[in-house]
Amino acid sequence: MCCPLPCVERVQSCDSGSEPHEALSDRHAQPSLSLPDIITPDNRTINDHRADLRGMPVLTGSDRLVPSGGHEKLEQEITELKRKDAELEQLSHTEDHNQFLLNYPSLPALSESTHSSSINIRPLRHFEDVTTAVSELRDKLQDVLRDSWTNISLMVTEVDVLLAEPEPKSRAGFLRYSCEITLDPNTANTELRLSEGNRKVTWMDQDQFYSSHPDRFTYYYQVLSRESLTGRCYWEVEWRGRVNVSVAYKSISRAGWGDECAFGYNDKSWALVCSQSESRFGHNNIWTSISGPGSSRVGVYLDHRAGILSFYSVSETRTLLHRVQTRFTEPLLAGVRVGWTGGSAEFCKTS
Repeated sequence: MCCPLPCVERVQSCDSGSEPHEALSDRHAQPSLSLPDIITPDNRTINDHRADLRGMPVLTGSDRLVPSGGHEKLEQEITELKRKDAELEQLSHTEDHNQFLLNYPSLPALSESTHSSSINIRPLRHFEDVTTAVSELRDKLQDVLRDSWTNISLMVTEVDVLLAEPEPKSRAGFLRYSCEITLDPNTANTELRLSEGNRKVTWMDQDQFYSSHPDRFTYYYQVLSRESLTGRCYWEVEWRGRVNVSVAYKSISRAGWGDECAFGYNDKSWALVCSQSESRFGHNNIWTSISGPGSSRVGVYLDHRAGILSFYSVSETRTLLHRVQTRFTEPLLAGVRVGWTGGSAEFCKTS
């Protein structure tokens, strides 16, 4: 059962010989894995037992440790271990972290032999000690690889955020990411009227006779966009009265008057409340008062991959009202909620 040793030694060489990528900063430097510190004591134990075994006489006949036919099965195990060893060797030279993440899960686990149970081995103290040492070492390697997978996944997510392009500083910069937003009539509350090619919504305080649809908001005066938003997007909303300028997951609830349906009151939506008397930002029913908006036009910037959502007051100058740094798990939809009779919101043409 000393056959797993080449895999162990190869993992040691991969860990100590692979070139580290240059860290983005000292604060975000990737932590190194101390595989040699874990493996070395067990290697000494194995080597000591190996030396003891060299001095023992070779058993023949009825005293053989491995019965007839057992050698073929051991050869099969050795071949399988060599194959895994070659895959680990190839993976150790992968410099692309994303490629590593794609390939690592496909590697076979360091599992128990499927043939050893059929081979009757005569008890031998030294050999049992070696088997125990190899088994313990295999378990430690599995733990290290499992922890490494978790750490690398977290680091790749952090690197994605750090490598995100900076937020534009000028109107021209934002307009590079402008997108045309149209509202979905199937999501509009029945008292909302859509106009201007479904870019404008107005609360009419009377039924607009929409057909029944499962996507429709049944209680709150809200509506969502047709377009799903991913990547980097920018749009502007001209508002009047009291309006929530929002983004939400498509999975937000629509039926009823619970918090799970209202923009800003659940974990599936983010909302900026705009009115002449107050402005505040809400997510998951946690609200923050902000100064502004200062103008009747709000610009919204989204970097979905980086998890950035920013709201700006737009006039002759541009003023940041609120910025969110989070992690979006689904595509987003633009939305508005109109809070007063006669209130309205229009998605402006910016291109």
